[in-house]
Amino acid sequence: MRFLWFLYLICLAWSMHYLVSPQWSGSGKYPRRYEMNRLNILVVSACSLLLYTSKVQAEDGLGSEPDMGTVSELMTSSGETGALSDMPELVEVKIRHGDSLYDLAKWSNTQIDIIENLNGVDTHDQLAVGGGLLLPMTKIEQAEFHTKRMAALAQRRDGYLKRYGGLNRLKSHEVKQGQTVWRIARESGGVPLWLVQSYNPNLDLSRVQVGQTIVIPIIGASASVNDLDIEEEKDMEPAVDGVLDEGEFDEESGC
Repeated sequence: MRFLWFLYLICLAWSMHYLVSPQWSGSGKYPRRYEMNRLNILVVSACSLLLYTSKVQAEDGLGSEPDMGTVSELMTSSGETGALSDMPELVEVKIRHGDSLYDLAKWSNTQIDIIENLNGVDTHDQLAVGGGLLLPMTKIEQAEFHTKRMAALAQRRDGYLKRYGGLNRLKSHEVKQGQTVWRIARESGGVPLWLVQSYNPNLDLSRVQVGQTIVIPIIGASASVNDLDIEEEKDMEPAVDGVLDEGEFDEESGC
């Protein structure tokens, strides 16, 4: 840049010299200054164009690699980073006891027909507990989904406990070979599986292994199977190799 400015000043001085000096050409017809005017103008114009181009490149950052720190700051200040984080992505959500398509749509802030089209399901279909559904959610919506889901489960649990005499105590049970969570819950007062799930939020009841410990809520002072309107027991195959059959979770016990 400095060299171009230096060259520009030299050309400008050279032009001024021929404009003010009364030197004559060899023919003697025209002063030399008139013969040099066109050349001077071209040289000065070329230097001016180079200077202008260099200035534009310096302002726009052309010809040099952008500073990633500066780019990041600009993106943050302009909201580009936030826009990228707000882009929805398909997230697989595992179905738990008590979940419905309507609830999942409400918690994920997604229309039911979108969930149906993404997963090939219908509102009249029974959701397979332990299976997964794809839901389009942003990072923020994913966190809100978990919060809404737990809040809805807590509200349903509180209403159930109030209806059936409250929580008597919590019992820890170690799963044994051949046991099913459905049978364990029935033998512990007939509590519904969604209620068992609410006390074991980090446990996948459809894949419980032998030796795992689950928490079973004991409801009321004198709860019984008849008091809780449990369906008639169905013949079910015991767990194979300690893994509970997912098919037994297709129907929910209790209210």
